[in-house]
Amino acid sequence: MSTIVIGCDRNNGNDSKWQSTVAKALEKQGHSVEKLDIGPNAFASYSYSGKAKGKIGIFLIAAGLTALCDLYDGNTSFKYAYFGIRGDIGNGISSMNDFNTKGIHKDHHGDCISKSCNSFNGKTYPQINKITKSKCQAVYGGSPEEMGKNIIAAMGGSTSDSSDDKKSSSGGTVKESIQKLLKHWDGEVECYIRDGKVYINKIKEPKSDYHLLLQEGVNILSDSIQITDVNPNTVNYLIVKWTGGTITIKDEELIKRFGEVKSEVEAVRKIVKTETTQSSSSDSDIDTDMDTDTDTDTDTDIDTDTDTTTTTTKTTVVEEPIKTYEEALAFANTEWNKIKRDNGHTFECKVLGGSQWRSGEWVKVIAPSFNENGFMYLTRVSESDDAGDWTCNLALVDYPPGWGAEELSTSSDDSSDSDSSDDSS
Repeated sequence: MSTIVIGCDRNNGNDSKWQSTVAKALEKQGHSVEKLDIGPNAFASYSYSGKAKGKIGIFLIAAGLTALCDLYDGNTSFKYAYFGIRGDIGNGISSMNDFNTKGIHKDHHGDCISKSCNSFNGKTYPQINKITKSKCQAVYGGSPEEMGKNIIAAMGGSTSDSSDDKKSSSGGTVKESIQKLLKHWDGEVECYIRDGKVYINKIKEPKSDYHLLLQEGVNILSDSIQITDVNPNTVNYLIVKWTGGTITIKDEELIKRFGEVKSEVEAVRKIVKTETTQSSSSDSDIDTDMDTDTDTDTDTDIDTDTDTTTTTTKTTVVEEPIKTYEEALAFANTEWNKIKRDNGHTFECKVLGGSQWRSGEWVKVIAPSFNENGFMYLTRVSESDDAGDWTCNLALVDYPPGWGAEELSTSSDDSSDSDSSDDSS
């Protein structure tokens, strides 16, 4: 989790509410949050001080460019920064559509002296984000709650309510079953739906002789590229310890941008063991005395013995250290792939329609304007036929996504009762 510093510009009487609501949302995610005094000077002073080193800064502002450009051009000490564009101030940005489509202009005071103010003037926030993504990005929120969710999403966190996952529909049951099936091969298998069928395959690495290509200026339609940058908190320096030593994997480009974000893990092999035990119990002795008004007394003793067998199944996961280099390297590669899967980086664009675009395929992506040159995994294809023009909207990520399978608990018991025999006399 990150240490986050939240500042808020002085706009109206709701400033403190916005700051506090966003702070609480981040704290629920497990982040450590510090709130600054309301006003621009507090955030600016903190930003360029040594206290900001290694932290993430968040500044809630109206729609001007001054604060964003000042941080982007300056020597900020923050590891990364997010600028929350508020939709409640009457600044011309009152919806997500405004945020995505309206050009932003220099503050009317004319006091923006940053060199980027002139070059950014008139651009939309998504266009500006493409330029500033190495240091900061802007995020929209129409309410304090929406702002909190959108900032968390931009950081690569989950914004879903736990109640959203509590579904009892048959569709949910099928998905849960698939999750349980896949959890033992997390990071090693892919699962996707195509033509109404569910496919589960071992993930294949992309090959140099690729057959699918997305290239800026060639087959990507003009101005259709949208990118979500890598979450700055993504691990970029992995250390895997095994009985014979250590294996390290680094992403030098991310280290250069965000500094080292290390993670150390032990290379282990998980073995699932299931143990079944049975126990028996019995119920007996039902006595009944029946007296009548006749000359005959009847005594009836009924002894009933019922044996009940209880079957208990106990499942445990045992971790054993990996002892060979080959297994340790495979473990390290799987852990690295899971990091890439969860790094938040996405690439979206529009192309002319074609049957070759299908989810579950590796695609070579070349977009020099966005510093993209590598393989990405196609997760979503949506087609449209507007005015006779067949186009496809594509969404790609760095590695096949998982299905949200939970780790197998260390132990679980499932019990069932069955009658093995009935004896009566």
